[in-house]
Amino acid sequence: MTQLSRRTTAHLFCSVNGVVENPNLFQFDAFGPEEGAMMTAAIAPVTDVVIGRKLWHEWSQYWPGAEDPFGAFINPVR
Repeated sequence: MTQLSRRTTAHLFCSVNGVVENPNLFQFDAFGPEEGAMMTAAIAPVTDVVIGRKLWHEWSQYWPGAEDPFGAFINPVR
């Protein structure tokens, strides 16, 4: 019998002073090429994504038609 191994990771956007609420208010003005490269490296091996109902509902309105690097990742992932 073959046993499949899976690894679970969690990613959290957090400001320098520890704020995790409303990352849309602080992450994009400081998100440059280096951060993009780190994000790409972190999500490259991901095969499945688990998100909550509220986030899924919010994203379901945008990502299906988005043609950017994150859209290329999130749209086909299970």
